[in-house]
Amino acid sequence: MKAGDREQQEEQLRQDLIMSLSHDLRTPLTTVRTHIYQMKNEEMALNVQQSLEVIDTKVEFVSDLIDNLFSYTLLLNRKYPYREEEVDMARFLRKSIAQWYPLFEEENMEVDIQLPSQSIYWRGDVQWLERIIDNLCQNVIRHAKEGNFIGFRLVQEHDLSSLTISDKGSGFNKNSHTKQNGVGLAIVDAMIKEMGLTWSIHSTKHGTDIQIVYKASD
Repeated sequence: MKAGDREQQEEQLRQDLIMSLSHDLRTPLTTVRTHIYQMKNEEMALNVQQSLEVIDTKVEFVSDLIDNLFSYTLLLNRKYPYREEEVDMARFLRKSIAQWYPLFEEENMEVDIQLPSQSIYWRGDVQWLERIIDNLCQNVIRHAKEGNFIGFRLVQEHDLSSLTISDKGSGFNKNSHTKQNGVGLAIVDAMIKEMGLTWSIHSTKHGTDIQIVYKASD
């Protein structure tokens, strides 16, 4: 067997293993979360309640990681469903942000939303765009919530339109941050490129701007 063929076979085995593990871990994690929910409804000491909250947060983190691993493997194998359509981005973002609003409030985050009154259309898959927004919002909550701020700004100039998601956290180095939240940002990167979009990260000690740019086809 040639070295290239062997590497390809080993990579396929790794991807198959990730998909299998992701599937097998979902059921026990769901069971754990169900029991945590039941215990939260019982009377118990404050320190026990606090411990349950920590456990629930960690289980949710692992669950999201497994979901991202599974999705990333599907993307690598080009098996992640893609259905392109024309998306009204202002309308889409209002709906997406509204779903996150309770969590932003819970984290005492100021939410600044700057969306145009007129429609701005992108070609893409709505579910992919939802996944991108979800991963970036999770990213802000997990790594920049100390800034107590998240902003969304959608603008259009000629044939270019852009979405910027901002925070006021302490900033990060792109490479080190990708390692911390690697799979989530890897999915964002893969989906953005597959949809023909571009993105950039500008980060300082005063905060981070993540900008996604769409260029209308001629």
